[in-house]
Amino acid sequence: MATFGTTTALAAPNMMLPNTKLAVKFTVPTDCAEADKIYCFCEAGGVGAVLTGAIYTDTAGAPDALVANSAVTMSAPAAAPGDWSVYDYSSGTKPVLTGGNDYWLCVQASVDAVIVYSDPSGTTPYASNSDTLPLDDPFGAFTPLPPTTDNSIYVEYTSTTISLIILYQQDRIGHAGAEILL
Repeated sequence: MATFGTTTALAAPNMMLPNTKLAVKFTVPTDCAEADKIYCFCEAGGVGAVLTGAIYTDTAGAPDALVANSAVTMSAPAAAPGDWSVYDYSSGTKPVLTGGNDYWLCVQASVDAVIVYSDPSGTTPYASNSDTLPLDDPFGAFTPLPPTTDNSIYVEYTSTTISLIILYQQDRIGHAGAEILL
């Protein structure tokens, strides 16, 4: 599977209070057909911490319309020192994303705080605001503080690229043949 976003487990803890969402901007690769999973490297900041995933469109550099809401929570955030929490769209309709366009990957903490790992010196735009479930559509007003940081959030997606494998064989008496596998 192909991915976009920050697939590295970053080191700096970023506490998300309950009923807070964090969105990170990414340009979708041109071969992206649909999102399969959203991942977030995080840990529970308290008892009962719950994480929900979503994807928003981009309008003039800001998160806007809700494209996909996980509707159910991602796997429960791990206890310290953190692990990858995942939402798998295979149990429902996979969101179709347009390659080359900007989107915002979003996670929302509810019930209790969640710690998302980040790199404050990063260069990825992000936005945060208060929100209770169900997630707002559109995203709503926000203040990016700081204006850029990298967060351990990424998407695994289905690629539109077709792999072509050609097997070439020669038999014992010198006859050659090829077989094409898709």
